[in-house]
Amino acid sequence: MMIPSLRSSRVHHRTRLGSSAEGLSRLGFAVGLLGMGLCVVALAACEKGEPADKPSKETASKPQEKPAAAEKGKPTVAAAAKGDPQAAPAATPLIPKGLRSKVPTVAEYKAQSESANVLGARELDCETKLVREWLRVSCRGTNEARGTAERVHVVKGDTMQHTFHEFSDDEVASLVMRFEPGVDIKAIFKFTRGEHVFKSRWPEGAAEPEVKGHFDDGSVVLEGPPPGAEAPVAEGGAPYGKLIPGRTTIPTEAEYAAHLREVGVTNSTLLQCETKKVREWLRVRCFGTNDARGSADGVRVLTGGSAPGVFAFMEGDAATLIMPFVPNTKVLAEFNFSKGMRLFNSAWEYGAPEPARCGAF
Repeated sequence: MMIPSLRSSRVHHRTRLGSSAEGLSRLGFAVGLLGMGLCVVALAACEKGEPADKPSKETASKPQEKPAAAEKGKPTVAAAAKGDPQAAPAATPLIPKGLRSKVPTVAEYKAQSESANVLGARELDCETKLVREWLRVSCRGTNEARGTAERVHVVKGDTMQHTFHEFSDDEVASLVMRFEPGVDIKAIFKFTRGEHVFKSRWPEGAAEPEVKGHFDDGSVVLEGPPPGAEAPVAEGGAPYGKLIPGRTTIPTEAEYAAHLREVGVTNSTLLQCETKKVREWLRVRCFGTNDARGSADGVRVLTGGSAPGVFAFMEGDAATLIMPFVPNTKVLAEFNFSKGMRLFNSAWEYGAPEPARCGAF
């Protein structure tokens, strides 16, 4: 009777053990699944990673700097060439620091009272100034000789080293360039009455040239009066007011009269000769009678008379010579007086600075 009871107990015990094993098995399986899930999540995170270019909080909050060229109101080299008082051009980026200076400001050019020696610039009414190594040739507005300034274009020069800057705007043509050993620049200035070639050269190893540059090889040649323009000549054959091809109009008598300052001509005061220069036009006028030379009897050109614009004539009791005093000038004239003859010599060598005196008796 006891055997069935024992068997029943064993069966019941075996059933409980089986249930426990099954529970543990299920728990292990669940834990395994959870572990696998964590590994998958970790692996995915490792593969995804953080973006390399993701900004930090500090970087994200910091405003990005704009390029220097985009800064509103920043002055430029063009503004300096034009004449903007607020201009302050930046240094050229390809030049090693410490070897060359920045482009001067307009204020610096204005403060420079001396003109640089550029042959032909005066005839074209172009301003020439040198500040440190920077030469500026600026032609503005309208001039009777060349018309209105339109533009400038460099046709020969070192563009890679930023040794020059050209600027053209309304009635402004300006060239800003480094005048330094090795420079060799050629530019064309365009005006309404023609083009004029500007050259500047400083050979490597040579001393600094006195002449910083020149227009048209030092002898400005203009296109002459506009088509159809008449050349008025004063009564008596005097050339006052006459239009000469390649030159400005010869001043009128009124212009000479209004020009009170006389230019230097050796011995002109002794001989009672008036010497005035309006634009490029020099007039030597010996009038009346004085003790040194007597009365004026006549005047003639011995050398240089074939050059356009050289005139010798009598007007009343005055012996008068009118001539352009420009580079490459060589004129020799004979003034005849009642007490003898006096030679007048005027010369301006090509490539040399303008002489302090325009001539001598």
